[in-house]
Amino acid sequence: MVSFMRTSLKTVLPFFLVIILLMLVVFQMDKTQREDAAKQQLNATVQQVTKTLQSNLSQVVADLAFLAGQTKTQDVLMKHISPHANHLCEEFFRFATLNKRYSQIRLLDVTGYEVVRVDYKDGAAHCVPESQLQDKSDRYYFLESEKLKPGQIYQSKFDLNIEYGQVEVPYNPTIRFVTPVTDYLGGVVGYMVLNFNAREMLFDIYSALKRQRGDVRILNKEGYFLLSNNFSQDWGFMFHLPQFSVAKQSPELWEKINQTTSEGFDFDGKYYAIERVCGAHSCQKGNLDLVLPTDAADLPWTVVGALSQSKMVGYSWWQSQWPYFISALLIAVAFFALRVSWKLSNSFKQLVAREFMLERSKQRFEKLLESVPDGLLVVNERGLIEAVNPVAETIFETARDQLVGQSAESFISVDIAESLHNDSAQNTSQPIRITRHDPLEYLSKTGQKKYLEMMVDPVVFDDERLAIVLVRDVTDSLAFQDKLRQTQKLLAVLRKKPLNIEKVDIEEVMSYVMDILNRGIKGNVKISCHCMPNLPAVLVDSNELTNALINLVVNARDAMPDGGEIQIKVERTYLDEQYSKSVAEEILPGKYVLIEIQDTGEGIPKELIGKVLEPFFTTKDKDKGKDKDKDKDKDKDKDKGKGTGLGLAMIYGFIKLSKGHMRIYSEVGIGTSVHLYLPIDTQTTDTNVFPEQSVDFHNSLAGYHVLIVDDELDFAEVLKDYLKSEGMQAEIVDSVDRAWDKLKEKTFDLVFSDIVMPGVMGGIQLYDKIKAEGVDVKVILSSGFSKDMLLKQYELDENMVFVRKPYNREGVMNALMKALNRDGY
Repeated sequence: MVSFMRTSLKTVLPFFLVIILLMLVVFQMDKTQREDAAKQQLNATVQQVTKTLQSNLSQVVADLAFLAGQTKTQDVLMKHISPHANHLCEEFFRFATLNKRYSQIRLLDVTGYEVVRVDYKDGAAHCVPESQLQDKSDRYYFLESEKLKPGQIYQSKFDLNIEYGQVEVPYNPTIRFVTPVTDYLGGVVGYMVLNFNAREMLFDIYSALKRQRGDVRILNKEGYFLLSNNFSQDWGFMFHLPQFSVAKQSPELWEKINQTTSEGFDFDGKYYAIERVCGAHSCQKGNLDLVLPTDAADLPWTVVGALSQSKMVGYSWWQSQWPYFISALLIAVAFFALRVSWKLSNSFKQLVAREFMLERSKQRFEKLLESVPDGLLVVNERGLIEAVNPVAETIFETARDQLVGQSAESFISVDIAESLHNDSAQNTSQPIRITRHDPLEYLSKTGQKKYLEMMVDPVVFDDERLAIVLVRDVTDSLAFQDKLRQTQKLLAVLRKKPLNIEKVDIEEVMSYVMDILNRGIKGNVKISCHCMPNLPAVLVDSNELTNALINLVVNARDAMPDGGEIQIKVERTYLDEQYSKSVAEEILPGKYVLIEIQDTGEGIPKELIGKVLEPFFTTKDKDKGKDKDKDKDKDKDKDKGKGTGLGLAMIYGFIKLSKGHMRIYSEVGIGTSVHLYLPIDTQTTDTNVFPEQSVDFHNSLAGYHVLIVDDELDFAEVLKDYLKSEGMQAEIVDSVDRAWDKLKEKTFDLVFSDIVMPGVMGGIQLYDKIKAEGVDVKVILSSGFSKDMLLKQYELDENMVFVRKPYNREGVMNALMKALNRDGY
């Protein structure tokens, strides 16, 4: 037994000694930590008080500069007009009402006499009548202000406001700020004065300090108290009481404060934290100094915080018995820790193994998601997305973190939750497939319409029904198949009629066509033709060209049931590389003969322009069929083939097989212009008759800023390329309203606008508005219709500069030079 006790004592005694030693170390560490925390808190409190002083005074300086820089302030001092002074007084009144920190706002002239004054008393601002304004030329702050240069600010001492030779009660701590007011040439015409009432600022600081440990004081340059925990000793210098200053109460402490450059120091059993508020030249600036934008005679101010040793530690009753209490606790904890650590060790090993397996499973699942070639979404029974793969992010143009947690129905117009709760879905494991025969439409964030094929596969996992949703973007596939079907239809038609390409005199063809048209086109439809002289020969099937022209003129006539005019023009032209790149089909840049057929008919809506060249597309008789049922048999032979939709498609196919180009330009209510570009016979054509398009302006247009107004973006982009090639800057807008907003936002040298635009206003209305508003900008108008045709539709100004679509570089440059009056244009 004795041996056991002796052995146990040898074992336990060192253990207890170690515990006691550890307790001593812990106690000392706790004490040091408490002291450090208390010092840091005191330092933070002192810094916060200092920043409060600096921010308030900096705001006063900003307000002073704002008021002095007002145009009304300068006008009152320069013009000396009473109504102006009254208006300015009202401005100061509103400013004082919003900023209650100013007891007085006054404006002095250069002689020191008050021009405007607003007093803030008893919770309200008051404009002082002109009869009560005073001469302040003998006041110290005015005398000091006369020494200021423009932009400088005078700051008075921080003292108590004096009224009629006595300190105002209750105390109103006041600082006066003065700055010169200058005229437009920089000459001083007066002075702006703000009386800053710091009572609320000091009260807020004092209220905040009451909740903090320690004693924080604010001292001026001489060591007098500006704020302390004893109001009776504040502002001693105002009452000639030097005993109410740190310099007199504790000279050693005052000397230590002035010598301290670090954050704090220990003195006489207390810790002192120091911060200074310095003026522009009042003290050496260190890391702890906050510098004001002004200077004053009583700067620097010193914010001093003091904390005794006992308040730093803050012992409780139990800390006197700490060795016994902590020793017993640690012994119990030691035995308990051994037991718990053994169990935790086993649990930790099992947890690590499970986490390893879970991480591996998660990685396999993520790799599986990424390997799926289609978009994949995992949707729970509430219809919320739980997981997605990268392909789904691409399809919906949305990041994974923005998809997960969102309702699947907001991305795909199928209620997944309803499908999962459906009885048929719960009783089967077969997937729900949505094929391309019923494609889902999805409008992406970029405004692009996509068609999606989707398959929803219900599964059960941990008693929860989930949906595995596979999404495939079939937009490109559908578009390709549609184009393929249209191409196959067109080729099936064209293969039946082989072309006989030969050199053709276009003037002879036009003469023959006009002879047929003049005999066949009757009624109130006027038709005319103009051919440019010396036209080159073209390579084309003359019979097919004749049929195409007659077909186009008949279409134009049908578009004018109430009569109208058809103009045919034939001229040489050149399609450059910029235009070739702007169109979807392949066009070889070079020389062409242009045949233009334009009418004053009903026009084609923009949404149908891209469809009229498709095989079997027609707009004829859609609204007239019901009224003509009874005449169907009678006119069956006469109108055979009318409205089949093959006419324009066959003309387009014929032009393409002839290596030419066809473009339709139309506006509803104005008419339609069809452009046929036919390749010329280059072997027999005289190059002098058809010059190359080569224009060099030697960067004479560089630097000009142009606004392009056009709803046809392909034309606008071609024009922009021309302008950029000459060193010009160009911006594109698609409506007149947006163009007018742009003109109000910034300055442009020239506006290039299409005449016919969507909305109420067009290019001509924009031109008139620019002239009426006096906007200094040149204007060029453009249209796919000829100028002769436009003159019959609109009242065009004879000074308007006009350029025809489609653009070519030489025509655009010539119009620019003419509009800008450059090089003799």
